[in-house]
Amino acid sequence: TNTVTAGSSGITTVQAISTVDIAHVKVEKTEISTTPGPFRIGQIIKYRIKVTNEGTITLSGISVNDNLYNRDSGALYTTIESYTIPSLGVGETHTQEIEYWLTQEDLEGLQSHPLKNEAVVTLAETNKVIKDNATVETQGISIIKLAQKKAINKLLEALDEIIYTFKVKNIGSSPLTG
Repeated sequence: TNTVTAGSSGITTVQAISTVDIAHVKVEKTEISTTPGPFRIGQIIKYRIKVTNEGTITLSGISVNDNLYNRDSGALYTTIESYTIPSLGVGETHTQEIEYWLTQEDLEGLQSHPLKNEAVVTLAETNKVIKDNATVETQGISIIKLAQKKAINKLLEALDEIIYTFKVKNIGSSPLTG
């Protein structure tokens, strides 16, 4: 609310009041897994998204997307979850917990970097986009075993020597030990 008062001696005082509606939310995204990272393939990563109406009007049709991004290119890798908050009154908070199961494809597709997971909130009233993210470390290993017979120009027979080559690659975002 904005109030303006104007007047002078001998002139009637005039007062004008204008009220501006403000559509604004606060977004908080937090990793809340009970097992601390770095996370491995097959583990579940848990996130909490909190959306709070800090504006002066009730909001409706708030769109929330939980996205996973490639850390190198910044490109969208996948949308983990997408939902709509039908209505959020002034001062109210909507909380959503999300679980994500880490896969081999994730580690390979995200190119050995921490998972950048971002909540993207869009307000229907203004098309304004608000973001917050959580980043977690990952652990993963890729092993490729190649076999080659020592005598190249003949068929493999019993007791022939075979040469094995192993290619080992860390496809997680944290060092591997042990």
